[in-house]
Amino acid sequence: MADIQKRQIAHKVSVKDLVEGEYVKQDGWQPNYVLTKEGRHISRANIMAAIVSIQENAQNQKTMLIDDGTGSISLRTFEDAKIMGGFEIGDLIMVIGKPREFGELKYILPEIIKKIENIKWVNVRQKELETFGLRYGKVASTSEAGAVKEKPTTYDKKENKNPKQEVYQLIKALDKGDGAEIENIIEEAKVKGCEEVINSLLEEGEIFEIKKGKLKVLE
Repeated sequence: MADIQKRQIAHKVSVKDLVEGEYVKQDGWQPNYVLTKEGRHISRANIMAAIVSIQENAQNQKTMLIDDGTGSISLRTFEDAKIMGGFEIGDLIMVIGKPREFGELKYILPEIIKKIENIKWVNVRQKELETFGLRYGKVASTSEAGAVKEKPTTYDKKENKNPKQEVYQLIKALDKGDGAEIENIIEEAKVKGCEEVINSLLEEGEIFEIKKGKLKVLE
């Protein structure tokens, strides 16, 4: 049962892939998933999109409608409404969550929602999805994104006692523009279980693999 309950990878997809996919329910501890037209099994999704509406009912349950240019889908929370706090219509966000279906309407049960300050990461995501051979459109944001100048990052191992924070900061320091080599990260970090730390950061959406063997942080 431990293997079955292991956290599933959050796959990078477009809204259209989820909306047009088939929702598959499984028995027992096996997670439900969306079967996309490309044949991918999506039990956890990683999506970048813009917020187009926010609603809250008397029971403090929130619904957020997002659009990534390929389609729109709702984020719904039934217990922890705080996860949707601090966001406004027009914000660009990254969402990690589980696709669900009520009737014939699909929605996402969010686990992580992060605001994207720099629109360049949306362009990076578009290229990633194109690499997968998936369809992806222009994000429908109501806000203008200005150019953000990157500042050089310094790394001081003594200041980072948390393994995740240490690896995160090291990736920033080693990245000269096209990503940091995973082998260099593991060699420099000297963190026990560094591969597991990297996988955890990938699952949480804190970093991403810009190309095979190279990582970048999401800022």
